[in-house]
Amino acid sequence: MGGGCLNKVAKFGGSSLADAVQFRKVAAIVKGDPDRRVIIVSACGKSVVEREKVTDLLYRLYACIQGDRGYEEIWESIVNRYVTIRDELGMVCDIESELVGIYNRLEKDVSVEWLVSRGEYLCSLLMAEYLGYSFIDATKVLFFHEDGILDREKSKYALGKILEDHCGIVIPGFYGAFPNGEIHTLGRGGSDVSGSMIADLMEAELYENWSDVSGIFMVDPRIIPEAVKCSHISYQKVRELSHLGANILHEDTIFPLLSRNISLVIRNTNAPQDPGTLVTAQEIDPCEICGITGKKGYSLLRVYKEELSIENDWLLTIANTLRELPVSIEYIRNSIDHYTIVFKEVECIDTLLSSLPDNYEHIHSLAILGIVGNTLEPRRIERALASLHDSEIEVYYSSQDPHTSTCIFLVNDRQLEDAIRILYYAFLG
Repeated sequence: MGGGCLNKVAKFGGSSLADAVQFRKVAAIVKGDPDRRVIIVSACGKSVVEREKVTDLLYRLYACIQGDRGYEEIWESIVNRYVTIRDELGMVCDIESELVGIYNRLEKDVSVEWLVSRGEYLCSLLMAEYLGYSFIDATKVLFFHEDGILDREKSKYALGKILEDHCGIVIPGFYGAFPNGEIHTLGRGGSDVSGSMIADLMEAELYENWSDVSGIFMVDPRIIPEAVKCSHISYQKVRELSHLGANILHEDTIFPLLSRNISLVIRNTNAPQDPGTLVTAQEIDPCEICGITGKKGYSLLRVYKEELSIENDWLLTIANTLRELPVSIEYIRNSIDHYTIVFKEVECIDTLLSSLPDNYEHIHSLAILGIVGNTLEPRRIERALASLHDSEIEVYYSSQDPHTSTCIFLVNDRQLEDAIRILYYAFLG
């Protein structure tokens, strides 16, 4: 890969690959730095013309196949995306043969994992051709055990051999292979994880993650356009913000980077001159507030009973009920006479409620609102609560973790964006 070069991985998200215009931007970025020799590619995202991601089209296509419904219109949309990009870039690669091969498998009991991964596969073929790099299928690089854990030794060996033989490579993100050769996908946003895994396997010094935002902002710029950007933030804070709803990275992206302290930089394909946000193990100059974010679709359950702390059988009843239902619990707090449980809303809530003894309070349509920082003093939290109260935003639950300096509030779904604005100006105003 060239002696003395910075070992670097560059991953480009769907917004960076939405059409031929974006492809040209990516190519200019890659060609602008000779160290960008390992490229990870997502599927085509939304564009000015195309309002649906290719991955979403593929999921809809699979649903139509399973439901024995017509899917020709969806398929044509997918074909047109890739053929149009190819033609507008003036390439001559035979993408039609790949598309025909996929189409011919649609009626052959195809797996959802295989089908939805074709978005990244096709996008990588086009990008490799456009860059003049070698296309390397992710199934030849990322090998997973049957439990979904990366087979690091096998993957590292395979990647090492590939890097010896190629000067520049493009690898599809989002998927790899099980021992039997079947596709294993990494979930929504999984291309971020693919990139960090590759960075770890090749012992990279830097992992560049390119999208349509110029780094990490204290608040989503769609809510507050003038929000302050974080120039430097820690792995831990990024994970916390991602978990609390910030649309930054897949929250599992950080794990592969930790062991080697690989630096991550988040940059904007549409503004490559912007340095973005650097993410490392430690922050150089920690700020009080790293970010304010939230996520909707939660319920709160308070279950009351006198001397609850000694009613072990009663507590087991709740625990067993939650275990049997598809309930994703976020927070639990107990006191002498009640338990408070915050969980993702589910359709089977009536089954859960009917199994509860004694008195309970259930509040739905709530949002988790989180403040992630470094030195959240109690007086500042009190000020935040007062600001929400003054704006007639009810807080149904609050919790602060002294170890991570993260504070959680539960507010009404409809008031989440207003609450984020209020807290931002309360802390920075």
